[in-house]
Amino acid sequence: MASLGALYHNRGNYNTAIDNYMFAIKAFEEIRKTAIGDIKRDYFAKVMVIYEYLISANISAGYLDEAINIYENSRAKYFTERLNSKYSENVMPVSLDDITNYLRPDEAILLFSQITEKNQTDILIISADTTIALQLTDSTLFESLYPGNKEANWDLII
Repeated sequence: MASLGALYHNRGNYNTAIDNYMFAIKAFEEIRKTAIGDIKRDYFAKVMVIYEYLISANISAGYLDEAINIYENSRAKYFTERLNSKYSENVMPVSLDDITNYLRPDEAILLFSQITEKNQTDILIISADTTIALQLTDSTLFESLYPGNKEANWDLII
């Protein structure tokens, strides 16, 4: 079904391509559920290419929100599988080193937390070789993102 999706995708029939990619992903996911450990992770890595085609078809069709949703969900699944290959199904890593060791050079994690009482935002960027932590007042963050806009607030970001 993935090949059929690619055929429709190349012909510009994006909605049919999307349907075929989704069908292929569902079939692969059912098979993947029966695998364990590294086999499960490696199998998902092979399915990632279908997710990439699905994202591309959604972008081509103008479904940008769906493309972003698929991108985030597929990356989260892949990251979880990579973590679970070393840890049991119910245990997540507790150290920063555990996380950075599993990130590829082109991957990063962005975490942020808004502390309302302090009007502060904490930002943590984690990559395979660098971790950056920032603590910004909300006003500094808004000014950086929206220079000159004195009315900038969280509603513009979220």
